[in-house]
Amino acid sequence: MSRKILCAALLATSMLASGCGEINVGYADYEKLLDTPQIKAVLDEGEAKAREIQQAAETELAGREDLTEEEIQKVQMDVQRKLAGIQQAYFTQYTQKMNAAAEAVSKEKSLEIIVDSSEEQKMILMGGVDVTADLVQKLQ
Repeated sequence: MSRKILCAALLATSMLASGCGEINVGYADYEKLLDTPQIKAVLDEGEAKAREIQQAAETELAGREDLTEEEIQKVQMDVQRKLAGIQQAYFTQYTQKMNAAAEAVSKEKSLEIIVDSSEEQKMILMGGVDVTADLVQKLQ
């Protein structure tokens, strides 16, 4: 996601420098969006699925001293593959929900871009419109 943000910031900077006019920039603290009902539901469901996979593997391995090291490694690799699939699937859902909310807010506020202003990102130093509350409302 940070690659997209960087590209958006570079695009905005280049457009301003080339004289394409003023760009309306929005920013939001994406960390605050993690507690919204839609996003929390996706994250919680993904974590629950991951726990199910891990518990199933532990049950499969429990009391099986007859398994070879190779068989144990096979089970572990299978678990890792399943967990990676779960992570990708739920990250896609998370991204789609965030993008849909951001798109709706950007249309309502006539913004060309919305960037992350969370503590890790801190892209906006001055100016812009804080749309965190608007995004939280869309994700309720």
